[in-house]
Amino acid sequence: MTLHDSTVFSRRSLLRGSALLAAGAALAPQSAFAGFKIKAQSVESRFPAIAALIDGYVKERKVPGMLAALGLGNGAPGTIARGLEAFDDPDKVGLDSLFR
Repeated sequence: MTLHDSTVFSRRSLLRGSALLAAGAALAPQSAFAGFKIKAQSVESRFPAIAALIDGYVKERKVPGMLAALGLGNGAPGTIARGLEAFDDPDKVGLDSLFR
C-alpha cells in the first residue's frame, strides 16, 4: 500500500514508529505535565449521591453504619463513613471496622 509514489507504508514502519513514540512518552519528564494537575476535591463533593444514600440508610436506622471506598484512576481511594459499628456499639465506622 502506498501513500505517495515514493513512500511505502508497511506494518514494520508502523510498529517502528509507534515504538519510538512510546519510548519518547516513557522518557518524558513528569514535570512537563505538572501544570495539568487536577484540583483535589473531597470524596463527598465528588460523589454527592452516594453520600446522600449512605446518610439516608444510617438516619433511617436500616443499618448501624456504612463505609464506602471510592476513587477514580490510579489514585488512592477516598472514603465516606457514617454511623456506628453496631446499634449498641459506641465505636464509629472506619477503615479498620470489621463487617460480616
